[in-house]
Amino acid sequence: MKKIFLTGFILVLFSCKKETPSKILARDQMKEVLVDLFICKEVALLSKAENSSREDQLIEEEVFKKHHTNKEQFEKSHKYYLKNNESYLDILIKAQNRVKELQSQHKN
Repeated sequence: MKKIFLTGFILVLFSCKKETPSKILARDQMKEVLVDLFICKEVALLSKAENSSREDQLIEEEVFKKHHTNKEQFEKSHKYYLKNNESYLDILIKAQNRVKELQSQHKN
């Protein structure tokens, strides 16, 4: 009886669709924030040999403002997605593809 209950519990547990908890950025929004952070920080690195931590902070604040989020929510979302490697890998691949797309548009 215990085995049947345990098997049923495991099936129900894994068959439930995981939904993103509230206060966590949606996957697409997380991707867009990562893309903008990457681009802004790369531009800042190219424009100055030394980038101050205050400049980094200002860059982050502007990106978060653009995406209607904040550092705390981003960090919470980042930790959430890190726990689910498959989701995080998917987000990073999509972000990387978006950066490549923007780079190719810039070259043309």
